Amino acid sequence: MDDDRARGAGASDADERQHPRERERASLLPREDGDGGRARGRRTRAIAAIAATIAAAVTLGTAARRGRDGDDARATRASELESALTFGADEWAGATYETRCDGVLGDEFAAYANDNATLSETARWKVSKTNGQTYVNGFWRLAESHHPPEAYLPRVRVTACQLGAFGMNVVFVRDDQRMCDWTMALYEEGAKSRGKYQYGGGAAECVVHKAMPIRPTQCSSHERIWHNKLPVVAEVAKRIESGELSPRLRAEHYFWLDGDLLAVNGERGGSPGFGSVFHIVSRVLREQDQDKSMVRCYPQDAVVGSIGACPWMRREVLANVFGGSARAVEELHRKYRQYIDEHVPTVSNGGHPTGRLHCPCPTEEAILTTMANDKAYADLFTQASCAHDLREPYKETTGEYSWVRDP
Repeated sequence: MDDDRARGAGASDADERQHPRERERASLLPREDGDGGRARGRRTRAIAAIAATIAAAVTLGTAARRGRDGDDARATRASELESALTFGADEWAGATYETRCDGVLGDEFAAYANDNATLSETARWKVSKTNGQTYVNGFWRLAESHHPPEAYLPRVRVTACQLGAFGMNVVFVRDDQRMCDWTMALYEEGAKSRGKYQYGGGAAECVVHKAMPIRPTQCSSHERIWHNKLPVVAEVAKRIESGELSPRLRAEHYFWLDGDLLAVNGERGGSPGFGSVFHIVSRVLREQDQDKSMVRCYPQDAVVGSIGACPWMRREVLANVFGGSARAVEELHRKYRQYIDEHVPTVSNGGHPTGRLHCPCPTEEAILTTMANDKAYADLFTQASCAHDLREPYKETTGEYSWVRDP
C-alpha cells in the first residue's frame, strides 16, 4: 500500500523540440509464485477478459485474519505479526478493476497527455535515455488498508497507464498474478497513446513479491509496507543485474515510485501526470557523479509532520521517489537494515533495538533523514543532498513537534 503523505510538483519548461521514438510494446514477462519462484507468465490477450477475471477472482484471503485493533495490536507477538500482513483481502472483492486509460479521475489522463509533459532540453536528456532509469512501482492490497480500494485503484490505474504512455522502463511489484495481469494490460493500453516524448525504452515486467523482510513490531500493516520500499528496490535491481529479469530493464539508476504517484490531483496539493516526477529525477541526477543514494525532500515552505515520541529523529526526505545505481541502492539497503536494527523494535531484534536511542515506529522518511545526518551513515548520501539540510528550530505545536522554517 502506498502513502499519500505528500506529493511534489514541479513547473515545466517549454521545449519545442520533438523526440519521436519507435513505439515499443511491453509484454507480460516473468511470473513469480509466492516470494520468488519464477515461472513464465502468459501474454496478455484480451483486456476485457482480464478485467472480468480480476473482478470475479480477486477474493484472495477471504478467511484472512484481520488482526486486532487498538494498542494490543502494537504489542503483537512475532508469530501473530506474521499473519497480520495479509494480502488480497476480501474487502477488495467488490472493487472495480477497469482496463481503460481515458476518463480516469475526471479525464485526468487525457488532460495530462504525454505531449504536455515538457522539460528543459538538459532535463529531458537526463531522463529520456533508453537505459537511463528503471522504475520500481510497488502496490500491495492489504486487509488493513490505509485507504479503501475505491480511493487507490483509480490512481494505481492512471499511474500504470502513464508509465506506458511515456515508454518508461518499469518493474511493477504486486501481491498476486491477477494484479500483475491487470497492471500490464494497463501499461500496454497506455502505450497506444505514446507521443513525441518518451522517457525510456518501453520495457516492462511485473513480479509477484510478498516477502517483507523488515517487520517492525509496533507498526500498522501499511507502515510496514513503507519500511520495505528500499528492500524491494534492492531486490528488483539485483534480479535485473543478475539477468533474472529482462536485460532491457538494466539501467544506470533504479528509482522507487509509489504505486499511485502519477495520479495525484490538485486537491491533494500535487500535480497530475508525470511532469513532477521527471523534474524530480532530473534534479537528483545532478548528483550522479558521486554514485551515492539520491533522494528528494519536502519543499522548504512545507510543514513537515511531527515525529511524536521520537523528537531526536528528523524528517526531510520525501520517499515517494528515491534511488541510485544498483551498487548505491544495495549499500543503502544494507545500512538501512542495520540502522533499523539499532533503533526500531522489529521481529529480527526481538523487539529490543541494539542502539541507545529507540523509536517505536518511525516512517521510512524519518529513518532516511536521520541516517543522512548521522556521522556513521551520512556518507551514503551525496554531499549536496537535501537530506542534510535540516530545518531549524523545532517549534512545538499541540504537544508535538512540527518542523517549519523561519521566514
